[in-house]
Amino acid sequence: MEESPLLIEESDIQAPVDPKVEQFYSGAYRRISCIIVALAVIAAPILSWKFRPVFGVGFLAGCAAAYLNFAWLKRAVDGMVEKIAVGKRAPSGAGLMARFFGRYIVVALLAYVIFKSSSHALYGFCAGLFVPIAAAMCEGMYEAVTAIRNRF
Repeated sequence: MEESPLLIEESDIQAPVDPKVEQFYSGAYRRISCIIVALAVIAAPILSWKFRPVFGVGFLAGCAAAYLNFAWLKRAVDGMVEKIAVGKRAPSGAGLMARFFGRYIVVALLAYVIFKSSSHALYGFCAGLFVPIAAAMCEGMYEAVTAIRNRF
């Protein structure tokens, strides 16, 4: 038996999205960026005092590299989405790929320079690279609590 092409599956129908909910979730990048900065500012002095000042400096360098990496990742993803979208002029694919992999090269070079100066600074740098993960976890908890409170 042949299926009619005019039949629409239930899974193909999308429910309309509440603009208030859409606006809330679209602010995630801004909130994560702010949380990264807040975690870096709060944790750096504590880590400097607990371990060594050089560890705190390495941590701040790692946080800065991670923040830059996070911002570049957003730009790369936005560029790829624009490239895929119909009727929009976007940067070249080669440029997108160069920026995409260039961010890893920058982080590797920073790690190498710090490694040559101090192992404690390298440990701090590596710890700082994980700050965006902690920020994303904070954002996830915030979104979950907000969704439960507002019944999204």
